[in-house]
Amino acid sequence: MSPDLAAHKKKVIRRSAFVLAALYVLYAMPLGPFLVSFISEGSVPLLLAGLGALLPIFLFTGQYWVGPFLIGRFTKVGWTGPEVLPEESRSFLTAICKSENIQNLRVGVVNTRVPNAFAYGWRRRPHLVVTRGLLERLPEDELKAVLAHEVGHLRSRDFLILTMAMVVPMLFLRFGWRLFLRGGSSNIGLFLRAIGGVFLCMYWVSRLVYLVLSRAREFYADAFSASVTSDPDSLARALIRISYGCAIEQGFLDQAASAANKSAREAAKQEAALLQPVGALAIQNLSRGWMPLSAGSALYPFVERMMVWDVTNPWAWLHQNDSSHPLTTFRISQLNQLTLKNGLKPSVDVPTQGRRGWKRFWLDLFAYLAPYLGILLWIWAPVLVVVGALYRFWYRYRGEERVAAIADLIARLDASLMNPIRVRVSGRLESGSRFGLTGMVLVDSTGALPVRISLLSILARMRVPSLAEKNVTISGWYRRDESPCIEPLWIKEADGKGLLRVRTRLVKLIVLLYCGVPSIVGFLGRLYVRH
Repeated sequence: MSPDLAAHKKKVIRRSAFVLAALYVLYAMPLGPFLVSFISEGSVPLLLAGLGALLPIFLFTGQYWVGPFLIGRFTKVGWTGPEVLPEESRSFLTAICKSENIQNLRVGVVNTRVPNAFAYGWRRRPHLVVTRGLLERLPEDELKAVLAHEVGHLRSRDFLILTMAMVVPMLFLRFGWRLFLRGGSSNIGLFLRAIGGVFLCMYWVSRLVYLVLSRAREFYADAFSASVTSDPDSLARALIRISYGCAIEQGFLDQAASAANKSAREAAKQEAALLQPVGALAIQNLSRGWMPLSAGSALYPFVERMMVWDVTNPWAWLHQNDSSHPLTTFRISQLNQLTLKNGLKPSVDVPTQGRRGWKRFWLDLFAYLAPYLGILLWIWAPVLVVVGALYRFWYRYRGEERVAAIADLIARLDASLMNPIRVRVSGRLESGSRFGLTGMVLVDSTGALPVRISLLSILARMRVPSLAEKNVTISGWYRRDESPCIEPLWIKEADGKGLLRVRTRLVKLIVLLYCGVPSIVGFLGRLYVRH
């Protein structure tokens, strides 16, 4: 084991121990006084209190043993064995499993074109799964780096540790909603609602703590892969290919275009959904950060432009802390440091600019939280909820329209969840299922961008599939959060024959007023009666 990997391992072990201890302390904090108060009154038998304290252990044991079976069932893994791998990769995998004492490894394939891989189980019953897209699109050196990354997860028992850590947030969420929704207006009901509210707050805190642990173990698996292959840059290139470029290589689009009939599109949609249940286990959680560009010779310069947003915009910091995986930019940054230590030049230079735009970020965050600030004062001033929601609505939907290409939009540093850019983009509308996503995707010569239509716009969501595989122009708002997208105002065919108006803003405003006006009237009525 290299000194860098040994130091990284010690750091991960310390952080894992701290996080697990913190999670179970968080579980005991609200539960302890709650049980003690009821035990002292004789309302809760001592045996029941003991079961409540041991519940995380029971739940962890069940998930630990049943989880592997459910994962294989939901993702429809075909357990083909190592023979599915190229000969060089198969020999490489056998060698590192032997050196790490990982026995009886089961290798399987998920039949999807989305490139990804994941591992689960424990050392005596390990499972490693790759997708058909990964085998088809990654060169041999990059494939070996990905396999080593997954072996790193098995080596450090990540499935065991993360399952143990996941139990506490899940319990907080389940008990919190039950207590909060079942509480009434009586004293006991209000007390139960208060306890439920505390549990829900503890859920968010414990979830953030769990995500810290998950990201740390991803970094360790990257370091393990770099140590085993002695080529950190190969994993960096694989991450770039998986996260950015692989989905829209020309060959992929040609293959996707052949699925023109309805049955083929439905099969592609089912294929794309296979990896959704295991996003947190995969080498890259594509459901939380999908930003593909053209995978031609200019891919790396485009990626470097895109990475600037990750290191400069404060919203990127917020999104990373709410994700099970580090942003790809920071994973590549760590791999680049290891590459430089080996005396080699990285394929992609990660920008080093610091965060900026904090003043605008705090304004954006205030606008985002405005309705929730009103909810905290609901008993005294429900009108604040409506005013806050209207303010957020106005704050997000403003600005002058400009014509842009997808690559230029993704490189915009000022775009964010609360600061969308009014744009007009032309391209070809493709089915999102061909890219591992739901909905539709707009593709031009520089990249691809998911088209996000609100669930409130039911008619538009029903009609938009009829525009699939047609050249269109979309006018709307480009947003950059975990995954960039465009929220359309209207979609028009290039030949001018069809025009689809997406009245998301109007529908949102009507729903907001419908729900808010009675609250305002009721609040004003109560004020009138009091005075």
